[in-house]
Amino acid sequence: MGNKSETVEVAENNHEEREENRLESVEQEVLVEDKQEVVVVKKAKPLSRNEEAKALIKNSEALISEVDSEVRETKVIVAQNVANFELMKATISNSTLRESSSLLEQVNFEHLKDEVEEPFEVSLGTGYQNINVPSIRSGRFTGLLLALIGMLVTAVAWILLASAKTASYIQFDKIPDQTQIQNIFLWIGGGMTGGAGDPMFGMATVGVSAFVVGLVIYKMRVSMKENKNFKVANKIFEESNSYVVNQQESKTEMEYVNEHIQECTPLIEGYKILLDEQNA
Repeated sequence: MGNKSETVEVAENNHEEREENRLESVEQEVLVEDKQEVVVVKKAKPLSRNEEAKALIKNSEALISEVDSEVRETKVIVAQNVANFELMKATISNSTLRESSSLLEQVNFEHLKDEVEEPFEVSLGTGYQNINVPSIRSGRFTGLLLALIGMLVTAVAWILLASAKTASYIQFDKIPDQTQIQNIFLWIGGGMTGGAGDPMFGMATVGVSAFVVGLVIYKMRVSMKENKNFKVANKIFEESNSYVVNQQESKTEMEYVNEHIQECTPLIEGYKILLDEQNA
């Protein structure tokens, strides 16, 4: 009987341990899911106008840089093939054709018409002006300067108004005495409403009102700058897309010219071989 009871107790203990482990694993899964949900929320944070403007400018720069790089590579290839074509043309004109003309003159062959040699010219210009992509500035620095100026003007306006109301006129070429300062802040701190007034409350009123004015000016400046940046970035992005389309068209035309030159090159080589055989 003692062995059976011990076996039952061991089985119960094992069952309890398994149950505790299962609960701990469930809690860990819940924590992991909660963490994953938090990460998803952070990723879904909306961009500000300034961040959207910077992203548009960055995309515009990437588009322009990529298409300009492709056009430059195409120009190099076309220019090299044109140079090779001109070299082959000059070689045939100065050797093979000249020898053929000399042989024809020996048999009294007369040219009915003098052919005027026209230069082979290929324009590799795209004809489109490059887009100047501006940098995006947040406007915080100028906003801070304007806010400080607004705060100073607000504080000075309070002091001038209070000095006029209390007849404690301040002379800016002299340092005001303690009585003038106290009268001014007493009026601001409650005297203007008919109360006794408190100088400390008056100082707090001037400080808080100046801070509020400065904050409003700062927020307005930053908001106006963000809206302007967003409009400029959208305009630049649209222009960059048009620029890319135009550059792609120019690249396609240059590739067509390059293909035509590559087709003509073996034909000229064949004519040269044929004329050399005839001259021989």
